Amino acid sequence: MVEKNGADLIFSSIEHTPIILKPVVDKEKIIMFTGIALEEVLAPPGYVFALANKQDDSFYTFLKWIAENDWDYETNGPAKIGLTNWNIPLDVTIADAIEAYCNEYPEQFKWVGSLFTDFSFSWQIEVEALKDCDYVMPPTTLMAGFAKEYRQAGYTAKFLGYDAHLAYFGNIAAFDAWDDVDGTLFYRSAKYWNEDGPIINLAKQILHTYHPDEADETILNGIGYTAAATYYQMFEIIADAVEAVGASNLDSQALYEAAQRYSLSLDGLEDYATLGPEKRTSNNYISIYELDAAHKDIFRVDSGVWYPIIRHN
Repeated sequence: MVEKNGADLIFSSIEHTPIILKPVVDKEKIIMFTGIALEEVLAPPGYVFALANKQDDSFYTFLKWIAENDWDYETNGPAKIGLTNWNIPLDVTIADAIEAYCNEYPEQFKWVGSLFTDFSFSWQIEVEALKDCDYVMPPTTLMAGFAKEYRQAGYTAKFLGYDAHLAYFGNIAAFDAWDDVDGTLFYRSAKYWNEDGPIINLAKQILHTYHPDEADETILNGIGYTAAATYYQMFEIIADAVEAVGASNLDSQALYEAAQRYSLSLDGLEDYATLGPEKRTSNNYISIYELDAAHKDIFRVDSGVWYPIIRHN
């Protein structure tokens, strides 16, 4: 028996934590919020809520956008695509989604495969295995190092990424890999530093208020403070629960009920983020960004455009 010790809410942004704790929080009826959306913690619907987008669905949506906007498969034939990274659950899930998309749309993409390693720092084998690809998703934490190895070997695939890569954006400057990753495409479910909006502006305000001397370096290093998009949703759910039952009656059940009726309107989208009795991941849209080496930054490809996430399973 696990004692709650007064805890009515758990939050974690660590990938393995909700996987391990789901049986416990479901049994003890303790609500848990996470920034990582994996199928094994979302189904069956229980007390774990992901205030994020499912990366496998998002990558599936991303590939549809690439096929329609970046790769002329009708002229060039299917684009060859592959992936490499450390062997972590999230990227295994993404690899499965890419393979599923390739199998469903063989005229658009050909799956070269996924090469997972046990925390390698050298990528010679993986570089050679992916040399003929048109698109490669590089390692998340070591994107810059892999990109240098890949380009030095003379290979030309366009790189693809998401928030996990942008969390280590500062490594590109550290490796002076700007030219190596120029043109990389990313998807995000929240706005980036160089945009305006209520949540990203709040992140900028907090950063410059409490860490003014470190603000520029923090922004260069990546998306850390933009995680405000996750915390913002969690705090809104807490506020909704307090409004419904009163502060003195706030408990995990009140939070659970508030989470199931949560909806966030943003950027003109009434259903930007939603949860429900059967829905345990909130974000419903992604946007597409491209890395510009000359400006050492990423920029939204279609200004102001959000693409609905395709639920593929």
